[in-house]
Amino acid sequence: MKKDNKITPDSDGRQKSIPTTRFGIRGKIDILVITLIVFIFVVTMELASGLHMSLEVTANIQGNDMLGRLAEEILDTDDMTYLLTRGLEIYESVPEEIRQKRTSEEYLSYFDELETPEYLAIRNELAQISDDNGYRWIDLRVIDPYTDRFIFLMDTNPETDSRFETGYWEAPEEGIMTYIVEFGDGEETPDDLGPDAGGSLGYRLRSTIDNIVALRSLQNEPFATLVPLYHPVTGEEIGYIGLGEDMADYYEHRLEYRIIFISVMFIILIICLLITQLVAHYALIKPITRLSHAARNYVSDKDKYQTGHYFENVMIPTHDEVKLLRDSMSIMEEDINNYVTDITDMTAERERVEAELNVGSQIQLSMLPDKLAGYRGGGNFDIKASMRAAKEVGGDLYDFFVLDDDHIAIAIADVSGKGVPAALFMVIIKVLINVAGQSEQSPAAILNRINNQICANNPETMFVTVWLSVYSIRERTLTYVNAGHEYPALYRASDDEFRLIVEEHDPVVGFIPDIKYRERTIAFEPGDKLYLYTDGIPEATAEDETMYGTERMLECLNEHRAEHGHELLDAVIESVDKYVGDAKQFDDMTSVIFEIVDDHEQN
Repeated sequence: MKKDNKITPDSDGRQKSIPTTRFGIRGKIDILVITLIVFIFVVTMELASGLHMSLEVTANIQGNDMLGRLAEEILDTDDMTYLLTRGLEIYESVPEEIRQKRTSEEYLSYFDELETPEYLAIRNELAQISDDNGYRWIDLRVIDPYTDRFIFLMDTNPETDSRFETGYWEAPEEGIMTYIVEFGDGEETPDDLGPDAGGSLGYRLRSTIDNIVALRSLQNEPFATLVPLYHPVTGEEIGYIGLGEDMADYYEHRLEYRIIFISVMFIILIICLLITQLVAHYALIKPITRLSHAARNYVSDKDKYQTGHYFENVMIPTHDEVKLLRDSMSIMEEDINNYVTDITDMTAERERVEAELNVGSQIQLSMLPDKLAGYRGGGNFDIKASMRAAKEVGGDLYDFFVLDDDHIAIAIADVSGKGVPAALFMVIIKVLINVAGQSEQSPAAILNRINNQICANNPETMFVTVWLSVYSIRERTLTYVNAGHEYPALYRASDDEFRLIVEEHDPVVGFIPDIKYRERTIAFEPGDKLYLYTDGIPEATAEDETMYGTERMLECLNEHRAEHGHELLDAVIESVDKYVGDAKQFDDMTSVIFEIVDDHEQN
């Protein structure tokens, strides 16, 4: 199928290609109709010609039956009866081991007694009937009632079928296709062709289709019509006259029938194709072409979202699925226009909000210290921190500031919730900690004060986990309170290992008023480090829903224990990112490293 590409500008003024086709739906319908009609034509021709031949064969078999009855009347009844009954007696008298060698002289010699002058007279009369009527052969046979074998007692054409000598037998599955005439109510009722369901004599069919299949398998093959012979006294069936002929003669007649059939069907094919073309053009092709043109114009129009109504005015004369398609496309067009308008408004609003959030993010980051401002002493410590928000703004907090010449405050906190509300609450917490730190130097006193302030006016019931400490530079001791925050990791230079400080937490800030927070103290030696963090680090989740955890965090800290400041903080974040992979970050990740160093090592 060849395609043309029509170049049209899109809404941004760029060029885009609209595919068109030279091989439209009309051509496809034509091919479909022609294929269907040809298929029906071939199937019908096969069925009709097969049925014709089946009927012709059936009619000829009825003639064969009549001829067999005539031959029975012409032949001497007593001689015929003796030949058939004596032949079966001889067969039954032969031992089975000799009978199995059906072509041996030892077996066939048992039947020599049958070849009397009367036998020869019957054969000559049957041979004359065969020659006069164009049969391939005529034979006389009996049936073994125990094995259904045919025992041939006479054949008019032994030169052609030399295997059918007097006494030769043949099992049912070995024989050629046979037709056995049956009777009912005193009238001849010809049966069908085909294998018998019970495995008895001959072959029988159950339907015309089976008949046709069977006859096709007999092309260039002989078949026989068997006319039953009855005992003149008892009336029992004692044998058969077999009239053999070739199927090739029937196939010659079939060819003539096909020529006539093809001529008639060809005319019908042309008429059906023209009618189908006419109906398809007005009922299907023309309406769909109109819809196709409307769709092309819709795609080409860069102002389509303002103009609209391309499909609503398409003329569809029918009230079927094509009209339903037109109505659906019209509704879809209106929905798309409304959707694009909404998206445009939402995009503008989102860009405005993102711009404001970016400004808010910059303001939030500017509020977090990157160094200890206002400290002029020759300290023996170093503090570094980092924060990565899960959204534009976050709810995590870290802070360190000077209380006096000998004391500094260090805090890390995690506000409940995410986004803008958490960020605003975080600002409040930072301000309250700084204000309280101007008049208090006890971590417990600072938290007691801000906890009561928040509980007094907290309609949203937000809370914050806080780890707040005050470090004495002169004494190298750090007094702290853990209000529901993560366990910090302490590195002792003497042990050369990071370990978690696992102890009972105090309640979070902003939840219960008048809490008396407990203080604890850590004494530091040169080389010691304290790693503080929020839950965004251990609870970082990979795609398989497993968390990073504090064990992996400790392994990373110990692996990089010789590093300092931002190098150590970045090592943990890189370890988390590697573990999480492409999974989305849902929580802020904030960390602080406090370490005791010599004056000349301080960053």
